[in-house]
Amino acid sequence: MVLTLHSHTKDMTHLATLLRQPQKLIFDLGNLVNEKYTGSFNATLTAIYYRPYLFTAVQPANQILSITAQKSVKNEPSYFHLPSERAIATPRFPANTIRAVVSISASGNADEEFWYTNVPTEYTQTFPERLLGHGPFREIQVLIDGNATGFVWPFATIFTGGIVPSFWRPIVAPTAFDLPEYEIDISPFLPLLLDESTHTIELVVFTYDSSTGSVSRSLGNDWLVSGRIHVWTDPDPNWKTTGSLSQVQITPPSFSFTPTLDDWNNTLSISLTASRNIHATASITTSTGISTATWLQGLSYSSQMRMQDGGNSLSLTTWTTGSESTVRYGSRSYHYTPFVLNTKFIPERDTFELKADIQLGYNARFDGKWTDGVSLGDSGLMATKLKGEAEWVSNVGGTGTTQQVWAEVKRLRDAQGVGSYGRKVVAADGKVVKDWKAVNNVVDGEDDPEAADEVGKLLEF
Repeated sequence: MVLTLHSHTKDMTHLATLLRQPQKLIFDLGNLVNEKYTGSFNATLTAIYYRPYLFTAVQPANQILSITAQKSVKNEPSYFHLPSERAIATPRFPANTIRAVVSISASGNADEEFWYTNVPTEYTQTFPERLLGHGPFREIQVLIDGNATGFVWPFATIFTGGIVPSFWRPIVAPTAFDLPEYEIDISPFLPLLLDESTHTIELVVFTYDSSTGSVSRSLGNDWLVSGRIHVWTDPDPNWKTTGSLSQVQITPPSFSFTPTLDDWNNTLSISLTASRNIHATASITTSTGISTATWLQGLSYSSQMRMQDGGNSLSLTTWTTGSESTVRYGSRSYHYTPFVLNTKFIPERDTFELKADIQLGYNARFDGKWTDGVSLGDSGLMATKLKGEAEWVSNVGGTGTTQQVWAEVKRLRDAQGVGSYGRKVVAADGKVVKDWKAVNNVVDGEDDPEAADEVGKLLEF
C-alpha cells in the first residue's frame, strides 16, 4: 500500500523567524503499524514566499523559544507524552522582551482519544466491559513556576477512523488534518520572567476529580503535547524591560457534577458543567514608555452523557463557549457548537456492528492568531458545522453520509481579496455527491437553495 498525501495551504508567517535560518523538518504520522496495517507514505511539501505587505502588515515574533522534548537530534518528534512525561522547559527570555505568547499543540490519543466520552473513574466498572476513566472534562494549563497563567478547554478532534470509519470517506472531521494550536498571552508575567532568575514553564493536561470537586493531574495515556513561546523584543537591542504585575485573579474552575446510576446498573447518566475566569494585568516599561499588558479569559462548559445497554449505547451532548481579550491586540470569542453524538455497539458471535450519528463544529469571531503580532479586533467571522450518520460491520465494511458547511467573512484588504467565502460539501458512501461554494457572494457549483441559508445561519454568532 502506498498513500499519497495532498497538502493544504498553511500560513507560516508567524514562524518567519525560524525560516530565516536552516532547520530540520521531521514529518511524523503516528498510527497503528503491525503485520496487517503497514505501508508507505509519499509526502510533498511546497513553500510559497510572498511579500507580506501585499496582504497585511504582519509583525511576527522576533524570537521563538521551545517547550519540547528536544528529540530532534535523534531524528524523533519532540512532543512530550503525558502523563508519563512532564512538558516542562526553562526558557531564557531576552532582557528586552516586551511581549510573549505561548502556542500549545495538544492531542489526546490511545485511552484519551475519545476523552469526551470518558466517565469518572469510580464508574469505570459499572458495566461488564470496562469504561475509560478520568471523566469527560480536560483543561490544558500554562504554568509558570507551578502557578496557572492561562488555560484551554480543547476542541474534540476526531481522526479518520474515529467513532465509525465510514463517516470520514472522503470528508474528515474539522481539525483531523489540521490540529488546532491554542494560544495564551503571558505578557503580564514578564516582570516575573525577566528578573534574571531561572523560571519553569509547563504545559499540563488536567481532568475533573469528582472525589475532590476540583481539577487533578490524574490522566489516562496518552496526550501528545508541545509548545512554542513567541517573543517580541524592544526595538532597542540594549534595552532592559522592567515592570510590575499589578493584578492577578486566577480562581479554580467552578464545577457542577450530577451522576445518576439506576438500581439495575443499566443506565448511567453524567451531567458536568464548568466555568472559569482569569484576569492578569501588568505595567511594562519599554524604550518608548510604559504600556499595559493584559490577559483575560472566560469559559463555560457543559457535558450531558447517558450510557445504556451495558454501556453499548451512548448519547452525548457537549458545548464550550469562551472569550479571550488583551488591551493592545483586541479580543476574540468562540463557541464549540453543540457536539451531539449517538452511538450503538452491537456485538455478535464473530463480528460486531457500529451505528452512529454525529454533529459538531465551531464558530469564532476574529481573524488571525495572537502569534501573528497583529491586532485581531472585530475583523472576521468563521464558522463550520458537520453532521452525518454511518454504519459499519467489522467483516464487511460500512456506509455513511456526511455533510459539512463552512463560512467565513473578513475585512477586505485589497481589491483582489476574498471578503466572504461559503462552501457546502456532501459525501455518501465514499464519494462527494454535492459541492456548493460562493466567493464574495458569487455562487459556483451545485445548485442548492438551502446552502446559502445554511451559510448565513452559521455566522449568526
